[in-house]
Amino acid sequence: MNNYINNIEELKNNKYNLRAIEKLNIYKIKNSVYSIKLNKENLITVLYNNKPLTSIYAPIEEAKKLINQNIKDNSSRIGIFLSIASFYHIDYFLSLNKNSKAIIIEKDIEIAKLIFENIKSKNLKRVIILLNEKIEDIISFFDFYIAEEDIKKIICIIHIRASNINVENKNYYDNINFLLMNKIKEKLMSLTSNYYFAPIWARNIIYNLAFNKGYSIKTYKNILNKKTPLLLISAGASIDNYIEKIKELSKTHFILVLSHAFNTLIKNNIKPDAIVSTDGGFYSCLHIIDAIKENIPIFTTHSAYSFPLTNINKKRIFYFSHNESFEKIIYSNKNSDNNIYFPMEGSVIMPALRIANFLNPKYILFAGCDFCHLNNKSHSKYSNAIALDFITSNKINTFETKKYKRLNDDNKIECFDDCLRNTSSSLLSYKAHFESLVADLSKNINFFTLTKESAKIKNVNIYNDNIKGYNKQLKDFKHIEEKQNKELLKNKLLLLKKAINSNNSYNNFSDDIDEILNMISPWHRDSFIEEKIKYDELKDYINKWYNDISIFLD
Repeated sequence: MNNYINNIEELKNNKYNLRAIEKLNIYKIKNSVYSIKLNKENLITVLYNNKPLTSIYAPIEEAKKLINQNIKDNSSRIGIFLSIASFYHIDYFLSLNKNSKAIIIEKDIEIAKLIFENIKSKNLKRVIILLNEKIEDIISFFDFYIAEEDIKKIICIIHIRASNINVENKNYYDNINFLLMNKIKEKLMSLTSNYYFAPIWARNIIYNLAFNKGYSIKTYKNILNKKTPLLLISAGASIDNYIEKIKELSKTHFILVLSHAFNTLIKNNIKPDAIVSTDGGFYSCLHIIDAIKENIPIFTTHSAYSFPLTNINKKRIFYFSHNESFEKIIYSNKNSDNNIYFPMEGSVIMPALRIANFLNPKYILFAGCDFCHLNNKSHSKYSNAIALDFITSNKINTFETKKYKRLNDDNKIECFDDCLRNTSSSLLSYKAHFESLVADLSKNINFFTLTKESAKIKNVNIYNDNIKGYNKQLKDFKHIEEKQNKELLKNKLLLLKKAINSNNSYNNFSDDIDEILNMISPWHRDSFIEEKIKYDELKDYINKWYNDISIFLD
């Protein structure tokens, strides 16, 4: 009993264990299917219906072998362990680095109580245990607890025997494993994007502040006043089958198009009412040059590629914020009412959906929001992203193609026309996020899809011609000026330049300076902290970066 009391006291050091501790204290073990067997060295083995879940004779050697198969160095990590059945492998993992942490996900309270009654560990202060929790609560905790910059530290280990003792446990752990893997992929994509795009976002924000004045997207708040429906068009391959219908609907619906679908509409003589572009500097924005001729408003961010915004009348540029990079500085708290914030969330389709709802339409109709492949294509014929579609697993099978997961995954997904179509891991991840956003917004607005070849989304119904038509009515509006604290940004960057040239150690940087470094180049910041580059390389990079952009700060 002393073991249990001591272990619970250790677990209390982490506030996230309080729910598990309460469950453990209440639970009374009686006629359990689990039991403990001691070997001659007083090491424990957990048995289920008298069958061992771990080695009886050498549990610690077995634990070390399992961990060493998955970890090749002793750097700090976050271990996610599905089942506590062999606590020794968790304890060994924590012993490798004093900064490592473990999150244990265990379905059965009784096995956790048995183990805590029979083991001794010096590492429980670094353990979080999620005990008999709902799957959705576990995923929510993961989303909340794991910082984006920590995602690359994660190792996930499932205890094969413990997770397969019965059908119920197997389904529980399999579902958690699947959802966690998707979340990790999603966060890794976001982290990779931040590493690559952070310098581009920072540069673009400075250029746009200097050259591309615009207005706040708040100008468009409630513009449709629940009277006019909205058609949100993405670049899925399905829209090629609905061009004539989209032309017809453009007379009665506000047409909001994603930047990579804009070219498809222009080529088919369809003029949208607005474009959403959050592109950091790649292909999407290049086609927006056509918007100059067509006099179409653009909803964008300061982090978007500055060309061709420079050539567009400022009365047609409406900014919102992702709250990324220097946006956190230029929109200070006193101007927060002027900063409309729509998170980045991995894909332009997410903020586009939030913007669609922000305009307050009668309902929202989707077209081309496919999240799947149609006839071996992931994009519409004229989309500027179509060039990626030649990479297919049945045509080319090289090392290079393995890096592209648009078409060479063999996942299947059910569509609105009840057909199963190919999709990819990344599209499934985006679809899950999009679906959760739709579920949240559907409390106040109805959703329909025009394209039946799109993947099924909960709370979205198939559009039919019996839905009452509406006239396109836009409220009169006055342009609302955007306010940014450019002077604050200028001062902070000047402080960074002074700090980088007067220090020779990262430890001397204030949190404020560290934050700006991470906005400009997280790769250089992290590489210096991890001693992969020397201080002079970090200093030279920041000085060159500052000298390149300083002319635009005046």
